This record gives sequence, structure tokens and C-alpha cells, in this order.
Amino acid sequence: MKKIILLIAFFSISNAAFSQSAFEGFFSPLEKLQDDATEAEKKTNKFRPVIVLPAFKIVESSRSDAKIDAQVLTSTGGGVSYQMLKYDKDKEAWKSYFTWSPLTILLSGDTDDSLDVSYATTFGFFNNAVMIGGGYDFGSVGDRSRWFGLISIGINFNN
Repeated sequence: MKKIILLIAFFSISNAAFSQSAFEGFFSPLEKLQDDATEAEKKTNKFRPVIVLPAFKIVESSRSDAKIDAQVLTSTGGGVSYQMLKYDKDKEAWKSYFTWSPLTILLSGDTDDSLDVSYATTFGFFNNAVMIGGGYDFGSVGDRSRWFGLISIGINFNN
């Protein structure tokens, strides 16, 4: 419980550190642009929500014959991301060509027993089709290190 309170406090402090305009329209879709929009209007940087689905969580192995293990689809989560966006006029949609998610909270485990909480930082490319990063597991890890790497897929809420 203390860990969750610390995470909430960290999120609140980091949220207050940014100006309100940086988070303006955080959860709302971005506006579509008119055909006569300038090139400068077709690019922007925004804080946006993102959902992260780790395809591979790369952890230290507890087996004697292996150094690392790749856990497949073991957790899911979401967080705050800073996205560099470009407007695609053909699809009339905003596309993220680079994303940094400094605050991503991942949950795994059984909801009847207990949920393991992990913190991660990721970098996303190709409209978050590929996200690479690392993090720290606050839950039970057995004989493994609490530090992990991850390769994941991100879901944007830009349009």
C-alpha cells in the first residue's frame, strides 16, 4: 500500500510541475486540420495518455542455464507520454513519430490475490507500434532482479 501511495504522490508532484497549457485537452481527441493548414500547424508536441501492452518483459533468469528470460504478455498499463505529432492529411489523423513516456504504471497478477505494480519508462516509434524501455518491479520477483527491460506496443488516443 505504501508503494501505491508513493506512486500517486510522485505522479501528483510531477503533474504539478508542468504548466496547465501542456496538459490542456489531455484526454480529448486532437482537432482535425483544414486542407489549407500550414506546415508549422501540421506538427506539434503534446502530453497525451498512452496505454502500454508489453509484448516482452525481459528479466534476469532464475534458471541456472540462462541469464535472461522473456516473459510474454505478462502485464498492461498506462501513463503519461510526451509525443511529437505530425498531421497526415490523407488519413485526416494525427500520427506520433516519437514518444517518450516518463511515467508508465504496469499492473500484473491475479485480481483475486494481489496485483504487482511496476514503473517503466519507454520510448515509442512508428505511432507507438514499437515501444522500448525499462523499469522497476515493486511486486514479488523471486530470485530475479527487480529491474527489467521491455518491448511493447502502445495505443494512442490522439484521434
